Amino acid sequence: MKKFFAILILAAILVSLTAPALASGTSGEPDLTIAINSSDRNTDVTNFIRVVNQYMELTGKKVVVEIFSADEMTSKVNVELLASGGADLVHTAGLPFWEYAERGAFANIQELIEADADFNIDEYYANIIDPLRGENGNLYAFPCSFSFEFIAVNTELAAEAGVKIPEKWTLQNLIDSCVEFTKKTEGKQVFSHTTFGMDPFMDAMRREIMAAVDFTSKKSNLSEIDDDVYSYIFGKAEMSKNDQLAPGYMLTNLLYFPQTLALNSYTSAITYIIMEHDNFEYRNMPRSDYAAGQNLYTPQYAFSVNNAGNKQEAWEFIKFMLSAEVQNGGDEVGFDFITNPVNKAAYEYRRMCYIDQMRDRVQKIENSEPISGRVWDTKYSALELVPVLEGYLAVYEELRDNLNAAFLSDAVLQANIDAALASDATNVKNAKSEIVRIVSTYFGETAGDTAQGYTIIYIVGGVLAVGAVALVVLRVLKRRR
Repeated sequence: MKKFFAILILAAILVSLTAPALASGTSGEPDLTIAINSSDRNTDVTNFIRVVNQYMELTGKKVVVEIFSADEMTSKVNVELLASGGADLVHTAGLPFWEYAERGAFANIQELIEADADFNIDEYYANIIDPLRGENGNLYAFPCSFSFEFIAVNTELAAEAGVKIPEKWTLQNLIDSCVEFTKKTEGKQVFSHTTFGMDPFMDAMRREIMAAVDFTSKKSNLSEIDDDVYSYIFGKAEMSKNDQLAPGYMLTNLLYFPQTLALNSYTSAITYIIMEHDNFEYRNMPRSDYAAGQNLYTPQYAFSVNNAGNKQEAWEFIKFMLSAEVQNGGDEVGFDFITNPVNKAAYEYRRMCYIDQMRDRVQKIENSEPISGRVWDTKYSALELVPVLEGYLAVYEELRDNLNAAFLSDAVLQANIDAALASDATNVKNAKSEIVRIVSTYFGETAGDTAQGYTIIYIVGGVLAVGAVALVVLRVLKRRR
């Protein structure tokens, strides 16, 4: 056992020497180190570095940011944390932070909150923070932003086609209504689309499979997912689709319009679409029948605090990420960095900014002055624009406040699930059975503690990688001699 831990510590030290890192500030030991996953599609590393630089300018502290790929996050960071090392603050995207918390690697952030008289948790959205809590209210990851999907429902088109929009809002019922609409319109009218380079329906179906894995109770609800979800992933669902909107981003030919929603101004295409379609109904992306009523969101810039690191400095940086300087946006970072603020005051600030911008635009229209920025064709008069924008903000608030379940993912498990889906994209039964087996193994129900097995794999992989590097170095030195 002693030899095992000696190897573990040696691997952590040597692997750290070869890790990619970006240091900012003056020379000397850093006050804070941060490990961030650059492979996460919701992470803007460039603007994150700008935030770090802003923090250093305001505090005089030195911060080193270590940038890792997803694979590096689940190998090197894993080794370091279990060896009581690693960065002070760890980005949890794709990282099973709950596993590290169970092993004592991550600090309970709730204790840091309670010890900080200047921090008021009520100033932040509880429905975004609380779903990340474990037993007894413990909090091992704090989100600084979040993303979520919505669906615009064309109730008028549904009525014309004789399709009833399901009252029980589940993925199965949603798919059924799409199939019914396709049959009744003989496929002449599209029901959904992909645009802006994404397919939100496909993302929702794939996410539903991972969301069926309950990491807290260490069980899965995969058997409860309808076969139609897999059929859609495999492209076998009997429904018509189109990847184009009508001219001017009009949705009149669509039954459903699924998309990611971010808090944004009138110049945003999604904001414009919601404003121009005030006769549509807006709903959160549904889940399977067993989880009906749950509305998923994905935590963004969620961080865990290393128990063996500088916990206080890590907590101070999290607070900075939650502060007005970051959550409000601005010229240096912009609103796009924090797509949806967790800070309540920041939302109100941005809300008033958007309304003031619209009022300024209305005044310019009335005075026939040139307008800067994107200009949309609109069905509204100038006097109607502010109330309609407020209608969009009301839709945003309702959909945001409906969120009540955090989407959590383990990158290693996700990769195995994706591989299973890709290996047999024709047989729903086989794919479903294989994914159930993978998750069962992951929880150690049939083949030991796979989560622990991953740890051993990472350690062995790290040692092998270090050995390879050491071998190359020795060969170079030998040649020089």
